[in-house]
Amino acid sequence: MFAKLLAAGEKAKREETVYSRSVQATSQAFNVDGTLLHTHTHAFERPPPIPIQRPPAPDKPSTSTLPIPPNPPTDTLPEKTVPPEEPLPPLFQDFEAKKVSIVDILFKQNTADGLGAPCPCGVAGATRTTMCRECWNYSAACTSCFVKSHVHAPTHWADVWSPDRGFFLRHDISALPGSPGIYLGHGGSPCPNVALGFVPQETFTIVDTNGIHSTKVQFCSCGIGDRAEQLLNARLFPGTFRRPRLAFTFAMLHDYHIHHLTSALPAYDYIAALRHLTDGFFFRDAANPYDQFRDVFKMWRILEAEMRAGQLHGIDRFFPRRPPGNLAVMCPVCIEFGVNTTHDEAAISDPSLRRLLFTADGNFQANHYLKTMEPKLISFYRGRAFFPSDPQYRVFAHRIKKDGQGSEQKTTCSYLNAINKQEKKKFVGTDISGILNIQCSHVFVVSTVDLQYGERFLNTDYAWHHAFLQRGLPTLEEMENLTGLFSYDIGCSYRVHALSRFLSRDELRDVADLVAKFEYCVPLVHVSNHKDNCLYLYSSAYRTGAGHFHGEQAEQVWPYSNQFGGQGRQMCNGNRQDLYIDLFNYWNFMKVVLLPAQLYNDLIRTAALKDEKLKVFISHCQSYSDKVPEWNKESREARTVRHKEVCCVYRHTPSKVPSQRRIYQALVDKAEGKGSLVAEEVSDEDDSMLEDSDNDEPRPPSPITLSPKHPKAVPLLLKHSISARDLQQKIMCTHAAYLQHETPTLLTKLKDLRSALNTTLTRLRTVQAQVTPQVAEDIEDINPEIENNTPEELPLFLPSHYTPADRVAKGLVALGTLELQMLEGAAYDNLARLRTVVRLLGAMGSDSKKNDYGQARHTRAKADLINANIKFETCMAQYNATRRAMISLGLPETDPTFKKMDRNSTRRKATTENRAPGDTYQTDGLLWTGDAIDSSNRLTHRPLVNNQHTSTAEAVGTQSSQPRKRKNKAKDKGEEPTSKKSRTGSPVATPLGADPVPASADGEASKDQHGWLWDIKSSSRDVSDKDVDAFLEEGNRVQWFRAEADVIRWQEEWERKLIEFLRTIRHYDKMADVWESLATSADSSPGKAAVAMKTSKRYLELSRRCEDVFRQAGYVYRHPHSSPRMADMTPAASTQQGIDTAADGGNNRAGDSPPTPYGGDHDLPGPAGGHTVLEDDTVIPFIQTARSNLNLTINNAIHPPPSSSS
Repeated sequence: MFAKLLAAGEKAKREETVYSRSVQATSQAFNVDGTLLHTHTHAFERPPPIPIQRPPAPDKPSTSTLPIPPNPPTDTLPEKTVPPEEPLPPLFQDFEAKKVSIVDILFKQNTADGLGAPCPCGVAGATRTTMCRECWNYSAACTSCFVKSHVHAPTHWADVWSPDRGFFLRHDISALPGSPGIYLGHGGSPCPNVALGFVPQETFTIVDTNGIHSTKVQFCSCGIGDRAEQLLNARLFPGTFRRPRLAFTFAMLHDYHIHHLTSALPAYDYIAALRHLTDGFFFRDAANPYDQFRDVFKMWRILEAEMRAGQLHGIDRFFPRRPPGNLAVMCPVCIEFGVNTTHDEAAISDPSLRRLLFTADGNFQANHYLKTMEPKLISFYRGRAFFPSDPQYRVFAHRIKKDGQGSEQKTTCSYLNAINKQEKKKFVGTDISGILNIQCSHVFVVSTVDLQYGERFLNTDYAWHHAFLQRGLPTLEEMENLTGLFSYDIGCSYRVHALSRFLSRDELRDVADLVAKFEYCVPLVHVSNHKDNCLYLYSSAYRTGAGHFHGEQAEQVWPYSNQFGGQGRQMCNGNRQDLYIDLFNYWNFMKVVLLPAQLYNDLIRTAALKDEKLKVFISHCQSYSDKVPEWNKESREARTVRHKEVCCVYRHTPSKVPSQRRIYQALVDKAEGKGSLVAEEVSDEDDSMLEDSDNDEPRPPSPITLSPKHPKAVPLLLKHSISARDLQQKIMCTHAAYLQHETPTLLTKLKDLRSALNTTLTRLRTVQAQVTPQVAEDIEDINPEIENNTPEELPLFLPSHYTPADRVAKGLVALGTLELQMLEGAAYDNLARLRTVVRLLGAMGSDSKKNDYGQARHTRAKADLINANIKFETCMAQYNATRRAMISLGLPETDPTFKKMDRNSTRRKATTENRAPGDTYQTDGLLWTGDAIDSSNRLTHRPLVNNQHTSTAEAVGTQSSQPRKRKNKAKDKGEEPTSKKSRTGSPVATPLGADPVPASADGEASKDQHGWLWDIKSSSRDVSDKDVDAFLEEGNRVQWFRAEADVIRWQEEWERKLIEFLRTIRHYDKMADVWESLATSADSSPGKAAVAMKTSKRYLELSRRCEDVFRQAGYVYRHPHSSPRMADMTPAASTQQGIDTAADGGNNRAGDSPPTPYGGDHDLPGPAGGHTVLEDDTVIPFIQTARSNLNLTINNAIHPPPSSSS
């Protein structure tokens, strides 16, 4: 049997080898003198199968030289278990069940019913031979019927049945019998001025969405226009305007434009796809109109841009401040005087509401290759969009470089900036190294310039100048209270001579006064690559009036535009600029349409965060109530330099930070009860966590002989009970660590701890026998096996062990009251020790990271971290056990002081570390805030009820938009997240002062969040090192100032979002009015009027949707005067609204109850029907009232009124 298997395997292997060397059959077709010739390369034929070598009969000698091994015993063969296949989803199960019938239907499409039968038209000899696969429910008919039925669809393919071949052949309509053509000018009928029976002879190529047609076209001879005009009237765009022989359908051009913008489909690939649609096999035989298509699409694109921008309607007269002929899609939210900003808003002195926000960033993926033979095609936009006029820009760049003014000052603050580390060799072979964008805070592209050999200040200056001109320069009166914030990844260096550069150059001087109004910052992600000083000088997080302007908006467009980098770098520069203008216009257009949904999410998020941050700040004021009034006297704006380091209230003074070793040693002393911290000891040598106040009195001998009336009998009982409970928790935590690491040291420690627990229990039982003899029977029922092996599982039989009824029955009520008081003190001690141990872990991790190199040091550091984590787990377990006992004795589970402790509760942001991206979304844990704030479960997006079926991530990336971080499923379920490091047991060091929380027993640190632990007050005791004490005290001060900054920044952001909602509605209303005026103007043709009116209604619908989501957020915008346009909603629009409403499950427009108003700001002036009504003249007072209320709340938190309690 084994020989048969071996031979069969050899045969299969040989056959597989032969088959793998075979060549698949291929074919090619050539057209020679009108004859189609085919060449074939045949596959190698398989050799005949090799006969199986059968073993000889037993009575004959074997001729095989290979010995036949004996059959192995069956019980030694490994059993191969095939895992069961996972079941398919229901959809694919149904597909498998229907697959046979689906295949039959697909094959049926290659034939038709009634082929060869007489045609229903009744013409003699006419048979049903022709099918149209593009018309629905088309039955086979004769060719004449096909031509008649396709007068208005001449580009449908005709599938003609060939009886000889037995299948359908595809034909263009002109290839049918009689050579019918496409007639222009008379609705598909032949021109009456053409002789009857005339057959067009000119071959014409028409490119449609279904392929490339070589057909025949008959032009009209009635003088209705030249050939190009006749083609355009037939919705065909000619390839040339001088005797065209090629045209593209409007549908095809529009189809490609949409695919190109949404999926970065290149023109070459689109034409290749059309050739495949023409002939799926011999696709190379189809015509290739790629070159003509590029030129036609360039013209089509500029026409669409001019129609969309209203330039063909004369829209410039309604926007005199914008540059003439402007083709850029503008941001509806940004300040634009005369469009979306009222006079009251123009007079606001608050910098957060009158601030222009710009970002700048370069992208070297959008470069351009240097070519020797390149067509000199200019951009059709000619400086009327994002790119300035290219000839003027090149002259400016060349002159600045020639005069020697283009050299930039080197900056020393960043190792990844765009100046110092630019390698010129990476720009070899390019004449344009990339582009630089200026964008607003709502991620709308405002201006773009080309870069030459890197990113220089002259490029940024010109781009910024062009951005100002796009909106129109404000008047002197409007500029009086105007401010600005400019975010740039090298803003710290750019700002130094920015104003002087604008003043010294003629091309830029007209905006110099506006530039003088701007401050500069570095984006929050980029600033982490700068020196630490830049964070406190140029971070928007610590800048008044900045709100939550993170400055990284300029980066968000690059993932979209980078898809087109490979196409743009191969084009001539004019076509390349047209490409990027078209992309950025589409990007801006998408945001204009989807802006209401994003503004809603931003407003809801900011309202939630400003309230949350205020609660955190108030908790810090209560925790540091004795220090806050003095801290409040310090200036938030002051920045001083000491020893080349910037000092401010938001930063630890670098010179005051003690060494790692001093902090570590001081915290070890504090944790182990040395120095003056007796109550916070975490010592392995002394397991008693609470000593008598009289330390010089010796411990009573064992056994203890005290009467129940002895003055120290009850306190001694409670003292031993607390010691026993703490030891039990310590043993459990040590045992858990031993199961993970299995080290001999932990095993020895576990035995010693159980021995100490037995001693403590013996003392406890002795005192219990005298103080509470009524529990003796319960003690006697203890299982001896548990008592000897796992004493940590034994009950202590204290009042907290029993139910209230049992305590009454056993007479333990009075003792329970005393136990509760003792446990309360023990809980405070547990919290104090836990804070110490958390800081100890921070110092140990940081010290280990910097100094523990090499195997020996690393091994010792790992052991230390394991022990420190056991201390952490023990302290947390001891507190929770004490809390459970207190709850058993009557403490409410919802007690605001003693809450359940977990790892999240001990998290705290590092005060010694610089602010990191995303810190504003991380809130201190319960241990530190003393309130039930859990930022991980914050509802940042309320369900949005509107007609915009889109995800919030795709909506609009405004300054509050943050992509939602990946969910941690383990964290969401309340489990601890696992990682490779936690499984291997390698400790992860934590930076100094990070106050970390180990996420696992081996020391892996979690994300920085503060817990409520740090808000529980305890007795203030000196640390063993005064410098360390000052260092920790300064950490509290920095934490308080950063919390205050978070409150104010989110309040500013909330105020800005309210104004932005109103500006957006005003912009939509303005555009609706303008387009309606264009539709009714005297010089508008019917077609122009229809386009203008349709655009007006679209903007009107955008305004209505924006007001609708604003209402869902709890606000109502009351227009200065009722607009009659709302009553002019077209029936189609109203019907579509009903469809969308039904799809969304209804909304308040259909009579449903409005959403519940959000947040606590609806008690401010102006509520009506649960919503706050805002008007143009009341929105500013409303915001000012909210700001006054916030300032009053902050002041009361800093200086509590005498009558109020903390």
